[in-house]
Amino acid sequence: MKKLLITGANGFIGKHILEKLRNKDYEVHAITSRDISAIPTGDKVIWHNVDLLNSNKMEEIMKNIKPSILLHLAWIVTPENYKESIMNIEWILASMKLLRLFNKYGGKKVVISGTCAEYDTSTFVCIENSTPLKPSTLYAKSKCALRTIAEEYCKKENISLVWGRVFYVYGPEENINRLVPYVTSSLLNNKIANCTHGLQVLDYLYVKDVAEAFIAILENNITGEVNIGSGKPILLKDLIYQIGYQLNKPHLIKLSNKFPDKPHENIIVADIYKIQESTGWHPTTTLDEGLDHTIRWWKEQVNGGM
Repeated sequence: MKKLLITGANGFIGKHILEKLRNKDYEVHAITSRDISAIPTGDKVIWHNVDLLNSNKMEEIMKNIKPSILLHLAWIVTPENYKESIMNIEWILASMKLLRLFNKYGGKKVVISGTCAEYDTSTFVCIENSTPLKPSTLYAKSKCALRTIAEEYCKKENISLVWGRVFYVYGPEENINRLVPYVTSSLLNNKIANCTHGLQVLDYLYVKDVAEAFIAILENNITGEVNIGSGKPILLKDLIYQIGYQLNKPHLIKLSNKFPDKPHENIIVADIYKIQESTGWHPTTTLDEGLDHTIRWWKEQVNGGM
């Protein structure tokens, strides 16, 4: 049984990946900086409470586990400040220390989550190794820097590296300050959902499809940069109003030009040919289905006294 170490395991995407991994042939070790006492335990998930920025503690864990596969999802993602937080620099250093420890104790394959914000969005459809990179935030620049360093390191140390460049994600358990949860929870509470003009063209993928994509990457012989998206453009205001229509409350949505444009996310859509051809993965959840699942989850939170 292969030993897999996953960081950020209790995060938005990590939780859904763990759910999929329970039915796979791995000995799964999950790392989180959060309290693990309230996390349900399972036969195939061994939890470790550790701060990845603590390199001494990480070496102790890596030495004991000796994983052959590393799935690195952890990063600073606080919606209010992650894009320009100086902690992004700390995460570059912590990630490289983690990678070196992984190599030191016999690791063979590493999968790291990147971001679509690395791309130059003026080209509309983003293709790996073809579309220019033009990160505009410290978060995206830090991810780009990590990829460049990690690629060189893995090449020299004969480690297989996959850089999973994630596009926009939505689904149950997402941070309430993100767009889909914000609009959904606002309408469920009969509050106005104040949004931008909604003219951005983006690529949204249901979180369980994202989890399946990472599983496919883990289980197939694919390397390098890999887009993880739906491959389908959607006008942001259409996504917002679809939530409104599904809740029968479109009148509570207010689009406005008073919010500043974000040049790095005006038009950005994934080309997913590489992951489809290399792994056979493809999105299986329609936007209607994904929003329905998401809205049902948020209804339970609101009814439960969120």
